[in-house]
Amino acid sequence: MEIIDIKKDFGEALIDIRSQLNVIQSAGLKDIIERGFNVPETLHKNRLLFIGMNPSFSEKKPGNNNLVNYYIQPSDQPEQYLRYYKPLNELAAKVEMEWTHWDLFYLQETKQHTVKQFDKNLDEQFELSMEIIRLADPKMIVVNNAHASGLIYEAMKKPELDKAIGTYKFNIHDDFSVPIFFCSMLSGQRAMDTHTKERLAWHIDFVNRTLSLK
Repeated sequence: MEIIDIKKDFGEALIDIRSQLNVIQSAGLKDIIERGFNVPETLHKNRLLFIGMNPSFSEKKPGNNNLVNYYIQPSDQPEQYLRYYKPLNELAAKVEMEWTHWDLFYLQETKQHTVKQFDKNLDEQFELSMEIIRLADPKMIVVNNAHASGLIYEAMKKPELDKAIGTYKFNIHDDFSVPIFFCSMLSGQRAMDTHTKERLAWHIDFVNRTLSLK
């Protein structure tokens, strides 16, 4: 089992990006900054990679500090936040793939109009996430957030659809690319409906069989 040790390999970079926010004095934003970043301790390599937007915040979370907080990789403990991770776990089981999860941004705030105010710091978080995603060398990517999907799609310079598999491909390195699916959330108020989830599962399985990824 290959994993990326996020704290060991990227801890200093995360602290550096988080520390840049200390100059912000706006009371509303400062409260969010002091929650610290929230990222998983590890990220599995060569798996189905789910990409979310950014973590939510709860006063009940243990060990919150104002720099970087680490939590157990959700695929290793999906019951830690059933409302969000259970549908991911179910989809991965349905297509018979091991999975792992990473959020594009690390601030603990889900109101996107608020998050956008962090401006250039988000660019640095995005670039670091792109580096980590490529290092994870996933078999396939599912971006399960409409906004995150749009950001990655734009970063890919509006790629052409691969008609053989009916989706796009994300470049990992050199000439090697992996299938990527852009979709909305699998849970929550704006979650995709049951039938759309079934079509997504069928499509992932179709690409798996077509490219012999399993």
